[in-house]
Amino acid sequence: MHDAPLISPENKDSDRDTFAGLPKVTLHEHVPSDAATPADLTAATAAAVAALAADNVVYAELRLHAETYPFSAQEAVDAALAGLDHAGLDARLVIMGLRGSTTLQELAALTVAAARKDKADRGSDGSRIVGFALGGDVAQPLPDVDALVATLRRGFLPFELHADGEIDDVAAGVQAGVNRLSHATALVDDFTANLDGIAPGEVSGWVCDRRIPVIFSPAVEIMRGQLEELSDHPLPLLQQLGFTCTISTGLPEVGTLTDQFVALNETLSYGLEEFFDLTVKAVENAFAPQVVREKLLETTILPAYEELGDPEFAEDAIFRGEDADAASDHDHGHDHHDHGHTH
Repeated sequence: MHDAPLISPENKDSDRDTFAGLPKVTLHEHVPSDAATPADLTAATAAAVAALAADNVVYAELRLHAETYPFSAQEAVDAALAGLDHAGLDARLVIMGLRGSTTLQELAALTVAAARKDKADRGSDGSRIVGFALGGDVAQPLPDVDALVATLRRGFLPFELHADGEIDDVAAGVQAGVNRLSHATALVDDFTANLDGIAPGEVSGWVCDRRIPVIFSPAVEIMRGQLEELSDHPLPLLQQLGFTCTISTGLPEVGTLTDQFVALNETLSYGLEEFFDLTVKAVENAFAPQVVREKLLETTILPAYEELGDPEFAEDAIFRGEDADAASDHDHGHDHHDHGHTH
């Protein structure tokens, strides 16, 4: 856990320039899927990574639909890996399988093997292939998620489910032991409401209690019709109830992560404290090794937000807190004294 820096009052009402300058972490981006040759895919991957770096993204996980190209999945993986390197940005791949595919198990096995090979080549930084995700058209039924996750678990590779369908999809992923969920706006369909307020149900409660991360891409979820407008998004409610949430762009056509920050600021009044929380949650729940995540937090994320703080403001806040404690102790002392007189 990392405490949010005390943001200076003059930085409370931040603007696009401030948001653009923040170091960002995104766990759900995409490698372009229209490449005709492996060389085209390497170039497209490099361009996607460069665009993220231009938005001050410092860590990114990109989805690769490895079976959608007119060349082999192994060639697609190798080509995408060749386009990841970019100064200032740690970019990694999540290989993506699609509902309805008849070769999911083969793709999962290929992913495990490729991740092991890349890890052997890179050492302590870990493989640049960090996980496997299942997505695709929600009209297609879910495959045997248990068998898919078992294959990945045997290879020590984490699994993410694109749960943009009904709550039953979320339940299937949770029961199979999913490591992360994305687009899971249906979580709120599992809630109950009574005179005491809103409470998670059986499925959503498990997601919350086990701190299963939920990645949202608000603009994509609106584009797909999961929500009508940003003000309807369940993100603030889920955060208030203790869910582990973060945000990504999801698709390049909806704009940059800075655009998403600006939209959240203008519509939901999110500010630097909220963006710090979303960013830290993203780092903590990235599929990269722990040593990589801790270094990213300590050397990049925390210093950037601390620069937006005011040491004098922080000292004043601490001083006010100490004064309040002293006053409280003083009052308690008087109370005990008075009670003594009463007796």
